[in-house]
Amino acid sequence: PMISDTGSFQPEAGIFSVLLSISTFLAFSLMVVRYYLVKLLDTEERVRILNKFIMAIGVIVCLGVLMVASFESYSYSTAHNVGAITMFIGGTVYFILQTVVTKRIGEQRSLLCLRIFLNVANIIAIVCFGIFDLIAKSKKPALAEIPPDCPFRLSYNKNSAWSGSWRPCLNGYEFRVLSSVSEWLMVACFGCYFLTFLPEFRRVALSLSININASDSYWLAAHQIAAG
Repeated sequence: PMISDTGSFQPEAGIFSVLLSISTFLAFSLMVVRYYLVKLLDTEERVRILNKFIMAIGVIVCLGVLMVASFESYSYSTAHNVGAITMFIGGTVYFILQTVVTKRIGEQRSLLCLRIFLNVANIIAIVCFGIFDLIAKSKKPALAEIPPDCPFRLSYNKNSAWSGSWRPCLNGYEFRVLSSVSEWLMVACFGCYFLTFLPEFRRVALSLSININASDSYWLAAHQIAAG
């Protein structure tokens, strides 16, 4: 199935939304750590500017993922598709630019080659997804043309066009499968790219520091007196 199909009906939709929201938080956390890692390096001005631009794209991508999680593909197709396009296209740009930064800061050649490979594989998957999805939709039968013995879950969008889980008995099914495989490959490339951050993150020590403003020191003193 398409990724969106796994969360288009209840109760799967609720689980899909929760898991995708958690994934968004984790991805955003990795983006923030990556941003500060590059920021702390003694890099040239162009890399620092590019790093800020990449982080801004990362925020937009995360918002796109949240849109996908919040709006079901069949009930709110426009909002869902906008979020999906933002996620996949924005994510592709994000990782391509991260690869540029990898080369500029002089990371290991093996790591650079791996990231280039993942970018190329992701772009190929996007192209294949677009081609196969268009072919599948062009062959999609009208509701009246669906064989009566063809079982599938049916729903309607606001344009009264049918939507549902495709079955082998439906025309265009094989292209739908190929587009689904391409979409899952895109997500796999994204996940693998995030994993390539691990060797760099081993150099980072994270800490949380909470301090009281100097202007509020009287508040702290008053609490210390009260506690004493």
